[in-house]
Amino acid sequence: MVDLLMFCHPETKSIGSPFSVGEYTFATNGSIIVRVPRMAEFPEVNGAPEPNKLPFWDHDEQTVWDDLPAYDTAERKPCESCQGAGKQHACAECDGEGEVEFSTAFSNYECECKSCLGDGFLPSGNNACSCCFGSGINLDIPVKYSNRSISMKFLEMMQTLPVVKICPHGEYYEAFRFTFDGGCGAVMPMLGDL
Repeated sequence: MVDLLMFCHPETKSIGSPFSVGEYTFATNGSIIVRVPRMAEFPEVNGAPEPNKLPFWDHDEQTVWDDLPAYDTAERKPCESCQGAGKQHACAECDGEGEVEFSTAFSNYECECKSCLGDGFLPSGNNACSCCFGSGINLDIPVKYSNRSISMKFLEMMQTLPVVKICPHGEYYEAFRFTFDGGCGAVMPMLGDL
């Protein structure tokens, strides 16, 4: 069974959990999208995107499929947002805003929160870090594949899928298509890293 929640963006209501449209169920965080046959536990949602209209569901037309590209795990560094903890919670000092406000008799001020260094989150807690998806590792590192680069973060997510393959074809700005046992998907390339 594929963990569709890991492909969602928990802070965005319309894509915070998997949703169904027609005969498919989708999960997306806005940069990567997974499509599987419709799952009854994920209903259609008002205001959800209409992914069937996206131009990259031509997986049946593709003829070349490769294994995911290899990459050097030595390039991994601790996630700056959660400081490698993999978990985070909203900063109590700024209520997760990253800025604090205060007033004097003469003026009102806003400044960067010194507790969380303007991030709005602190390491630890029960929530998976939104930057590293709970891995504790900075995965936003480009990995060269074909004529484009793909984020190590998304490669790590794709590796959780059964028998995943990726298509090398496409313009530098086009989404990479990928397939896996039970579904397919697409992931946006990292531009400007060529």
